[in-house]
Amino acid sequence: MKKWMYAVSILTIASTAVMAEASFDAAVQQNNRWGVIDGTNKKMIPLIYDRAGLSLENDKAVSREAFQADVQKNKELGLVEVQSHGVRGFFTREGKAIIPVSYDRRSSWNDHTLMIRVQGKYGYYKSDGTVIAVPQYDSAAVFSEGLASVGKQGQYGYIDEQGTISIPLQYGQAGSFQQGRAVVCKNGKWGVIDRQGKECIPCVYEGIQSAYENGYIGIQKKGLWGFADITGRIAIVPQYKKIISNFHDGFAAAATDKGLIFINTHGQALTEPVSDIYGQFNEGLAPVRLQNGTKGYINTEGKIVIKANYDTLGSFHNNLAEYGIKVRTVTTGGTISISVGGNDHYGYPSWQVPLYRNIGVYIGGDPYYDGSEPYFGYHNGGGMNVGITTSMGREERRGYIDTTGKIIIEAQRDIVYPMTKEGTYVMDRNRWGYIRTDGSYLIPPVYKSLERSAEAGLFLAENEKNIWGALSLTAGQLMIPFKYDGLQQLGTILAYKEGKKWGLLQTDGTELCRPVFDEVRGRLQDDRLLVRTGKNLAYVNDHGTVVIILASTINKAGDFFGGYAPIQCKGKWGVIDVNGNSTVPPEYEELDVLN
Repeated sequence: MKKWMYAVSILTIASTAVMAEASFDAAVQQNNRWGVIDGTNKKMIPLIYDRAGLSLENDKAVSREAFQADVQKNKELGLVEVQSHGVRGFFTREGKAIIPVSYDRRSSWNDHTLMIRVQGKYGYYKSDGTVIAVPQYDSAAVFSEGLASVGKQGQYGYIDEQGTISIPLQYGQAGSFQQGRAVVCKNGKWGVIDRQGKECIPCVYEGIQSAYENGYIGIQKKGLWGFADITGRIAIVPQYKKIISNFHDGFAAAATDKGLIFINTHGQALTEPVSDIYGQFNEGLAPVRLQNGTKGYINTEGKIVIKANYDTLGSFHNNLAEYGIKVRTVTTGGTISISVGGNDHYGYPSWQVPLYRNIGVYIGGDPYYDGSEPYFGYHNGGGMNVGITTSMGREERRGYIDTTGKIIIEAQRDIVYPMTKEGTYVMDRNRWGYIRTDGSYLIPPVYKSLERSAEAGLFLAENEKNIWGALSLTAGQLMIPFKYDGLQQLGTILAYKEGKKWGLLQTDGTELCRPVFDEVRGRLQDDRLLVRTGKNLAYVNDHGTVVIILASTINKAGDFFGGYAPIQCKGKWGVIDVNGNSTVPPEYEELDVLN
């Protein structure tokens, strides 16, 4: 294949390729067909598919978090999913077929096994392509502890990772194994079996919890609930209306005719009945509301040791508990619309030529508005319409208390993020800060912007004068003076802005290069960083030295990975190496790097 230069070195220095150990792979589209290429345009997966990527799980029921976890798992396994005529399959990046293009639904990879559905039947594969079970089951679940629940004609049992039926299909329902136990239903009654299919708890109960927790599981008989232990022994005879929470820190919560109670593993009540239980026992404390209306935390002796009259209370973790207060919010808005004839106007700005003189004016609120997002009113009228609305609602704000009841972080602040082991972001009076887990400020709430970068070991901050600097991630002290018009984290280095130009800094503030770039894009990878200088995109090394300058016809480019980077020329994508040599001509309509 002919190679040509899309870039030229503008310095008289040796242009040495800096190759990463990882390989470059990309899903590409050409003539509406997808496949996968490497950095030299070798077709790893032929371009014959409707789509290709790390994950094609685009079901609306799949959450963003679940989708990202699926992408990460497929990346770790080095797998690519393809789709053709509505069915999918998996390949390795080298092009080896792992699962034929055949299934319309699948699970995520779990312990290197995958459940698939083909024409309404379920089967299983291993991540090396080994068939565990051809699609033959009417229903199925993912493997757990080496066994998977499968069903045929309404009867359920278990198979092992060799596809052998380990426990016969004899149950009406069968749950997943956890701690060597699984919940099953036989003849309409519930029990628990071990991995050999032996009944640890006989199938005689009307109901049962889905799994053991801390060695106990709830069981129901004659409409009342009790507990069995991991051996199957009845630890607490069924006597409660409902189980509120399973055992944790030695106590469970249950409902009685007189109210809610905490019980120990012998079934002894810890407290007199209370009105509400807001969480489990954790770190020796549990949040409750007594029948006299007092809210707070009880200890393991059943005594209120913290009074906490807040709207919501959470359990303690690492000596902190989240609490919430509800505050009133007011949302107002309005607009003027000139419309043709009569219309139903929802208050969003719009302008049309008036043909009528009638004027409709609406002032009021919408009883159906829930306050979840900005809203600008509704009214009906012709000609000139003026819509004004005020919506009132309530939102809950988060705070934290310690085990003495002392407020560590006030819920009155504008925003308090969930606590991590390092601390949490807070916004107070529209300014950002960062609080340690003991409630002390690591970074006071005085900054318009605050970005935590673990890789750089810094907080990048913007002050009241729109000037940027950086603070220590661990101590909060000033590391880079506030003197820049912008700071950007690029991985192991930073970009800084002075006026309209960008330069590069080390994370200790040492200047690597003066601000000469119009724009900094992406991250430093393979000792190459994408920038724009004038009308051209270019790549610089970690000292800001321009090593590749791209032709003006190249309007888009990406980060390097494995010694290669994608570029777009006149709407088509190609690839270059770290010396700027074209290794893949710009011939693809779409290109998604898989690394």
